[in-house]
Amino acid sequence: MDLSTETRTALRRGEALYRQGRYFDAHEAWEEVWRVEHGEVRALLGGLIQVAAALHHALVRHRAIGAARLFAAAQERLAPLGPRADGLDLERLRDEVRRALGAARRWERGEAEGFPAELAPRL
Repeated sequence: MDLSTETRTALRRGEALYRQGRYFDAHEAWEEVWRVEHGEVRALLGGLIQVAAALHHALVRHRAIGAARLFAAAQERLAPLGPRADGLDLERLRDEVRRALGAARRWERGEAEGFPAELAPRL
């Protein structure tokens, strides 16, 4: 996957924000370049945006429906990508998104009292 310098910079900035738990800010950093990208790079950024938005819904807004919907969309968007992209372990990320989606759906059905923060997918 070939990333422009601008996209790589935004990707790293978003990763740093995400790792600090600043999911909304990470989403915003990635969205800046997502708007102009195409193909696999756009799919990668879109998937990351949706994961970050899902975590914002789960851990900040406490909205099970939004979290489940966004984790499902992220899973779909990340599915066709290869195992790695610019240093990101996409195989692990997809597996962790799948687990997070299951937890969000259990919460949505009323089988859990919230989303367990320890299931937040890692970058």
